[in-house]
Amino acid sequence: MTANAVLPDEVSRDHKALAAYVFLQLTGSGDVATRVATARALSATIATFRACEGTTACVGFGTGWFAPLPQRPVELAAPPVIPQGTTRVGDVVVYALSLTEETLGELLINLAAVPGVVVVGVERGFQRASGRELSGFKDGLRNAQTRRSEVVFVDRDRQPEDAPATEGGTYMAFLKIRQNLAAWSPLGTAQQEQVIGRRLADGSRNDLPEGTPIVDEPSPHGLAPASHVAKTGPRGVHDRIEMFRRGVPYVTFGATGVELGLLFTSFQASLSQFDVIVNHWMFNPNFPTPGTGNDQLFAGGHATIVDGGFYFVADETGEFLTSEFFRVDSNSDHCYGRVVVRKHVVDTVQSGALHERGGFVFQLFTPDASSPVGAVFETDSTGRGVSEPVPFGTYILRELIVPPTMQPPADTTVVVDRRRIAPVEITNITLPGSPYGR
Repeated sequence: MTANAVLPDEVSRDHKALAAYVFLQLTGSGDVATRVATARALSATIATFRACEGTTACVGFGTGWFAPLPQRPVELAAPPVIPQGTTRVGDVVVYALSLTEETLGELLINLAAVPGVVVVGVERGFQRASGRELSGFKDGLRNAQTRRSEVVFVDRDRQPEDAPATEGGTYMAFLKIRQNLAAWSPLGTAQQEQVIGRRLADGSRNDLPEGTPIVDEPSPHGLAPASHVAKTGPRGVHDRIEMFRRGVPYVTFGATGVELGLLFTSFQASLSQFDVIVNHWMFNPNFPTPGTGNDQLFAGGHATIVDGGFYFVADETGEFLTSEFFRVDSNSDHCYGRVVVRKHVVDTVQSGALHERGGFVFQLFTPDASSPVGAVFETDSTGRGVSEPVPFGTYILRELIVPPTMQPPADTTVVVDRRRIAPVEITNITLPGSPYGR
């Protein structure tokens, strides 16, 4: 995977690194030729910045960038809800880190000169030698590690509905999160640890002995159910849903005094990962059980989302940034294909229900439904399940295990005629008031 500067490098790990998010808005004509000229100029500007010692940068493109192009990242068309705050203005965001203020200043000057865009916002942050957020707690302790490429980069065998040009790229989420240290500090260490779910000193989980390594943390947990760690993980089967975070703290001063917090950035193969963790878990008062409440870090007013936005960071093997999206798609022929299931859960009045979508088990059968084909497969918490490759042909898709609170769906006929087919949408109806879990 080659989406530059998404995964950590020497500069982004350096505690002396300074960060800048530069938000650009498109101007003038929206025709493809103009977009190509802007893309080439932007690519040259980023290349000049990267050529300087002690720099790293990635570029995220919003839905407006892709509007006139023949290929578009599917998930930008209907991105997740931002549970607090507003949507950030900007069709492009440059996320840059540098070991010198001078180089970041030169980048900003050069970006302002790129034709077809105008700078509409800049956010500044910094790394910290302690590895802690401004609240004092260690950050990123459970960031995706062992299967990072699977978590971060688009694999169209798993997401066949997305454009071919998205292969090897990643969806980027940005949130500006303001922290209220004036209310946080008086709580004292013991109460702060209850809100977070970890100890201040070593980052170990509250329900485990001090010093327990993160890799040895069992699941499920014995934490306060609305604590930050309990609402974001770990929870057994839910642990398969991760995202890779690479944000930085910020401090500014304005008319209301000092403002500080976190410029949250995450990279994920699908925005469903962000949606599940943030909207289905953190800001769902009935997860994991009815009446749990929202994540106490936010419900208690200790942190507030100011604004946010969603972007796509493209693989950079092409001629210029997003160049592959300018090509007309053509399907390639193969002898085998995968079946992708996308699970939905609704209530008895057909309204979308916040409910666990992982662990639904499926099997393909021959057209007469007499013999199974391939191995069973199951969905994760975003509702996606992927079969092993099967020969081109017609199959019966059957859900094998249905929770007792749900009505089983009917068998579905599936035609596999190419390597990647559109996901098969399977909906289950759950009884009103059913708990989030299964």
